[in-house]
Amino acid sequence: METGEMSIERVERLVEQAESLRMQSVAVPLKDLKILLEICEAAIARQNSPLPNNRNETATPE
Repeated sequence: METGEMSIERVERLVEQAESLRMQSVAVPLKDLKILLEICEAAIARQNSPLPNNRNETATPE
């Protein structure tokens, strides 16, 4: 997941720079956007998963 972490860090830096310059928009490399979308989709899938690994559910011992 090193690539994902690096993409997140790059996007965070871009956001911080844009905010400090009071910019309303910023160009983000497509590669980083794709990786961030994959991370978000995986997190949403986990959140919507009926498996006990979901943080909203607890596993009951048998």
